[in-house]
Amino acid sequence: MQLRTEIQLKTMMKAMDDVILPAIDSSNQLALEQAQLVKAMMGLMAHQLPLQFDFDRDELQRLIDTADKIQAVCLQLQGPPVISGELYSQAEQASTILSRCTVNPALVEERIRVLRRLVGEAVQEIQSVSDHKLREKLEGAVVAMSREQLLRDRALMIKQGWEVDPESLPTIESLLDTA
Repeated sequence: MQLRTEIQLKTMMKAMDDVILPAIDSSNQLALEQAQLVKAMMGLMAHQLPLQFDFDRDELQRLIDTADKIQAVCLQLQGPPVISGELYSQAEQASTILSRCTVNPALVEERIRVLRRLVGEAVQEIQSVSDHKLREKLEGAVVAMSREQLLRDRALMIKQGWEVDPESLPTIESLLDTA
């Protein structure tokens, strides 16, 4: 079970190269062509995935700028078009959203990796302490965080089909709404 899309894509591309493409009958040109196309598309997705957030932010900013220019034109018209009010309102909302999008997801992932490593090192260091109550507090904190993370990991990957009773899990959307 892989959570990170970039790892999933690399795994699928390797499976295409090592198992699927060699298994296709060489006389079936259409199947070979389509398998190559699928592999190439996965490669493209792997390249685009880290850029998608910045790409979307860039487009949103340009749309906001364009909406502002259109609004300025509409204000000079006699009786501005009805759509200009909605355009202005939506552009304002978009500006607010864009102002909140200041951290690239890659930086969030990097901090996750760093904190995972440091939490692990802290656990190892504290385990050597002889104070039983301190170790219990440590274990409680780590188990509580792990329980919540495992629930989210399982909910995120539910469509992979590994869960015996998938209906017993909350949706990933409901879990992330509370975050």
